[in-house]
Amino acid sequence: MKNIILIIAILIVVGIWYYAFYNADKEMQDISEEDVSRIVSEVENGSAVLIDVRTTEELAETGYAEGAIHFDLARLQAGEVPDVASDQTVYIYCKSGGRAGEAKRILETNGFIDVTNIGGLADWVSIGGPVSQ
Repeated sequence: MKNIILIIAILIVVGIWYYAFYNADKEMQDISEEDVSRIVSEVENGSAVLIDVRTTEELAETGYAEGAIHFDLARLQAGEVPDVASDQTVYIYCKSGGRAGEAKRILETNGFIDVTNIGGLADWVSIGGPVSQ
């Protein structure tokens, strides 16, 4: 009987974990070439911020979206928030969109009101987003 309860508990935990990560990806906004142009323009004129939540090692390997600031997800998870006004438009990305989804939830929990998960760096690059090394 104890083994059955343990197996059921493990299945529930795995199910919740899978659901959380599955939904994080679903929170991504599909972006187009026009969106990239708009985001680049908004970042350049200061009306928006583009945040990369990947690790420092990932940035060194693949570069980052031009104009992005780096703020590792681990820092958000530790309770830090970027020095950005909570009413500022924030676009956020990672490698594939999952961590950006978690970062989006953390920022919104901390009072940020306009946060968009634009997915991963590969998504950005595939539609013509500029990258810096």
